[in-house]
Amino acid sequence: MDRVKSLLFRFSDLFENNKLLVAVREGLTALIPLIVLGSLSLMLKGFPVPEYQNFLSNFWDGNILVLLELMNSVTFKFLSVSLVISISYKYAIRNSTISSDTIFFPLIAVASFAALSIKPNAGFDLNSFGNSQMFSAIITAVLVNEILIICRRIIDQRGGHIIEGMDETLSVAVKTILPAAGIVILFLTINLMLRRIIGVESIQGLFESMVDIAFKKIDNGYSSLLAFIVAVQSMWFFGIHGSNVLETIVQANLRDEGVHIFCKSFYDVFVIMGGCGSALCLVIAILVFSKKQSIRGIAKLASAPCVFNISEIIILGLPVLYNPIFLIPFLLVPIVNGTISFFANYFGLVPIVSSQVEWTTPVFVSGYYATDSIKGSLLQLICIVTGVMIYLPFIRLYEERLEKSFVLKVEKLTHEFKHKENYYEATNLLSRNDECGLTAKTLAAELRRAIAKHELYWVYQPHINREGVCVGAEALVRWQHPLAGFIYPPLIIALAKEGHLLSQLEKQLLNNACQVISDLEKTNDNLSISINLTAESLLNTEMESMISEAICSNQIKPEHLWFEITEQDALSSTDEVVEKLVRLNEKGHKLLIDDFGMGHTSLLYLQTNKFDVVKLDGSLIGSILENSRNYNIISSIVYLGRSLKFDIIAEYVENEEQKQKLYELGCNGFQGYLFSKPLKTEDFLKYIKEVEFELPLKEVPNIK
Repeated sequence: MDRVKSLLFRFSDLFENNKLLVAVREGLTALIPLIVLGSLSLMLKGFPVPEYQNFLSNFWDGNILVLLELMNSVTFKFLSVSLVISISYKYAIRNSTISSDTIFFPLIAVASFAALSIKPNAGFDLNSFGNSQMFSAIITAVLVNEILIICRRIIDQRGGHIIEGMDETLSVAVKTILPAAGIVILFLTINLMLRRIIGVESIQGLFESMVDIAFKKIDNGYSSLLAFIVAVQSMWFFGIHGSNVLETIVQANLRDEGVHIFCKSFYDVFVIMGGCGSALCLVIAILVFSKKQSIRGIAKLASAPCVFNISEIIILGLPVLYNPIFLIPFLLVPIVNGTISFFANYFGLVPIVSSQVEWTTPVFVSGYYATDSIKGSLLQLICIVTGVMIYLPFIRLYEERLEKSFVLKVEKLTHEFKHKENYYEATNLLSRNDECGLTAKTLAAELRRAIAKHELYWVYQPHINREGVCVGAEALVRWQHPLAGFIYPPLIIALAKEGHLLSQLEKQLLNNACQVISDLEKTNDNLSISINLTAESLLNTEMESMISEAICSNQIKPEHLWFEITEQDALSSTDEVVEKLVRLNEKGHKLLIDDFGMGHTSLLYLQTNKFDVVKLDGSLIGSILENSRNYNIISSIVYLGRSLKFDIIAEYVENEEQKQKLYELGCNGFQGYLFSKPLKTEDFLKYIKEVEFELPLKEVPNIK
C-alpha cells in the first residue's frame, strides 16, 4: 500500500508541476459559472413533474421556457470558445513574461479555433462552438499556446525587445503579426486536410470516427456497457465531455430490436448519479467523513447541483480532473454501479428502464420515474452507499497528499517572502495569481478564521538592562498552523495587512499585553511591555480609542505600555501618523524605533524628540565581531544616543562575545536568545522573578 501511495503522490506532483496541464485544469475550472448556469437552465426546463411543466408552459405565455432555452444557448453553445479563451489566459499568466500576452494568447487561440471550425464555402455552424467540441478546444488552445511560447523565445534570442517609442501593447502586437499569421494559416490548413483528405469536419470528428470504429459492433450487453463507461470516464478525467462525444455514436450503433438493459437513461439514472464519476458518492463521502474544512466547503457548494447530476463544481473545484489519486475511484465507482444495476435488471430484481428521463432529474426521483417502481430508487441508494465506501480511502489519501503539498507550498512562500524582506521589496502577496499568491490567499483566509477563533497566541521576549535585570519584554505574535506548523511572524503581519485583518490582530495583542502589564504591576512597578505598530495601524481612526479602552479596562499605567514602529514606517509617516505618535507620547507611552540602522532613515529624524529608544537592526549585531564597519556604526549610534538622550537596545544578541562588545560600546539594553527565547505569558511571569544576569561592570567608553 505504501508503494502504491508513493507512486500516486509522485504522479500527482508531476501533474501539478506541469504548467500545461495546470492551465487546462484551471481553464476548465474557470468555466464553472457558465456550466452551472447552462445546467441550471436545463434542470429548470426539464424537471419531470407534470404540474411543473404545465406551469412553465402557461405562465407568461410560455416565455419562461424561451428564457431558459436562451440561457442554455448563450452558455453551452459557446462553451468551447470560452474554454479556448480561459485556457489561453491561464497559460499566458503562467508561462509568458509579457503582461499583454494575456490578451494576445486568447485572441490568437480563438482565431485559430475559428480557422479550424469554419466550413469552406459555408461559413460557421454554431454546433462547432458548443460543449460537444471541447476536445477540439483543448487541443487548439494547447497547440496555439505552445507555438506562441516557442515564437516568443526565438524572438528574445534574436534580440527582439520592446520597440523604442511604442508602448508595450503596440510593440508586442507588431512583433506578434508573423507568429499569429503563421498559426492561423496552420490551423486553416489542418481544417482543409481534415475535410478534403480524411473526410471529417474537425479534430474531434477525427477522434469520433476512431471511436466509432471501436464501437462498430456495439450491442446492449454488459461488455458494451463496461467499454462505454471506461471510455466516457477516461475522457472526462482529461477534461473531454465523454458523454457528448460518444452519445451519438452509441445511439447510432445500439440495436433497436428487443428489450435492452443498457440505454442512455440506464446510464444517466444508475451509473453516473450526481454526474460524471458518480460525483454524488464523492460529495457524500466528503461531507460525512472528511475533517478538512477546505474540502468540505467545496463539497457543500457542490451538493445541491450534484443532486441534479451537475458535477462540474466538485470535479473541477476539488479537483478530480488530472488528479491521479482520484483516477481509480473515478473509473471504478461507475463500473461497480453499472455492474450492480445491470445484473439487478438482468435477474429481474429491479424493473428494466421503461421511461426516458432528463439527465437533470434528481436522484431517487429519476430511479422511480425510469423504472416506474420504488425499486429503482432503492437500487440507486445501494449504488450510492457502495460508491461512498469506494471513494472513502481515496479521499483520505488525497487529504494526506494535500497536507504534504500545502506544507511545501507554505515553505516556498516563506522562502520567497524572506528573500523580498532581505532586499526591502514590496510583497503584494494577495494580488498575485501564481502558486505563491494562491498559497498566500489560502493562508490569509485561514488567518481570518484563526483570529476570529483566537487561535493565535502571544509570546514575550525579555528586555535586559545593563545591570542584568529584566525590565520588560516585547510582545510578539505566533501562529501554529494545524498543517504548516509555525508560520514566520513577519509573514503573518504581511498577510494581515493585505487582508485587512491588522486591526483585529492588534486589538487582541493590545488586550493581551495590557493583561500581562496588569499582572506585572501587582508585584513590580518597573516593568514595561512594548508592542509593534505599523504606519497603517496608526492611520486607523479607531487605534487611539482601542489603546485607551485596553488601558482603562485593565487599569494599567500608560508608561508601562510602549510602542515600537519600524525605521521604514517612521520615515514614511504622514503628518497624521506623526500627530498620533506625539499624542501617544504625551499620554506617557514610550516610543521606540525598531530595526534602526538599515540605511533608510535620516539620523536627523531623531532630533524631533518623538522617540525615546532605538533598537539596533539585527544585521548590525550579527556581524559586529567580524565587520569593523558595523562596530563603528553602532559606536556612532550609541554616541548619538547619548547626545540626543535616547536609549539604545541591541536585539538578536546570541553569544557572550556579542554581549561583551555591545556592553563596552554603551548599549542600554539587550534582547536575544542569549538571554531568553520568546516566552509564553505564564513562562515570562516566572522568568522575571527567577532570572538575573551578570554583565560586565566596565564603564561606558567615551566614544568620539
